[in-house]
Amino acid sequence: MFIVSFRYLFSPIGRTLGLKEEKHIRIIHHEALEKAFKLHKTPCNGLVQGLAKQTDLSIRQVERWFRGRRKLEKPSVLKKFVESGWRCTFYSAIFIYGMVMLLDKVWLWKPVNCWIGYPHHHVSNDIFWFYIIEIGYYLSSLVLHFTDVRRKDFWELFIHHIITLLLLTFSWIQNMIRVGTLVLVIHDTVDPLVESAKMAKYCGKLVMCDILFVVFASTWFITRLVIFPWRIVYSTLFLAHPIVGFCPGWYIYNGLLLTLQFLHIKWFLIICRVAVYAIRTGKTEDLRSETEENVSDDDNHVPVTQKSG
Repeated sequence: MFIVSFRYLFSPIGRTLGLKEEKHIRIIHHEALEKAFKLHKTPCNGLVQGLAKQTDLSIRQVERWFRGRRKLEKPSVLKKFVESGWRCTFYSAIFIYGMVMLLDKVWLWKPVNCWIGYPHHHVSNDIFWFYIIEIGYYLSSLVLHFTDVRRKDFWELFIHHIITLLLLTFSWIQNMIRVGTLVLVIHDTVDPLVESAKMAKYCGKLVMCDILFVVFASTWFITRLVIFPWRIVYSTLFLAHPIVGFCPGWYIYNGLLLTLQFLHIKWFLIICRVAVYAIRTGKTEDLRSETEENVSDDDNHVPVTQKSG
């Protein structure tokens, strides 16, 4: 219901900004090709030849049908705008909530306080609900990951969701809530920026998109390549052990944090590639986005595909 409500909120906004929902390609339904498409989005030459014989279509027509069918599965710009809109709203709200919650906490500015008095740390109601909301969000993201549009970093993002859920679960069971809240707030910092940059790009506001991208890249570097490794990971690796003693679980927790840091570095390299591409060409490109396919006018002809009215 939450997501549906935001769809009704951001859809009119997107339409006001000139975004459209309708598709430009309409595929004629063909049962045999539909069954093959469910198994093979991009069929090999042998399968295409077999389908051509089975359906009495030419190889060219079968290839056109699959290109058009894949095109139909791509979300419209309006749908992307709506999804980025509600994500930007959620990320902004949860980040503000997390920061307000942590402002009076002693471990916000001195991570060593995450370990003083451990494990006898009281979990207040605001921290409890912060954790519950974050766990619920990442669980839903994991469930929907295989139904969303497949992006170039599909498996990296899948691993990220798994690691995040493991970190949340492990820190909750071990009552390592304090360091867990710091990890979450640091990660929530950049998410509203990237979603707002996407929204600006979908609306054709390229100058605003470029500005938001610069702010996003700078914030990513500061939070995930400076603060996270040198304040959080350093704390769990070197400050926790002398205070709380040895625990086999530390190997697991630190291993997950280091894996997360590896993903941060890999994604930052992608960000740098986008920046270099923009400087050289004057155009921004989302290297995480799905590969778009062009369908020519010839591919819109009956009996395989046709233009919608």
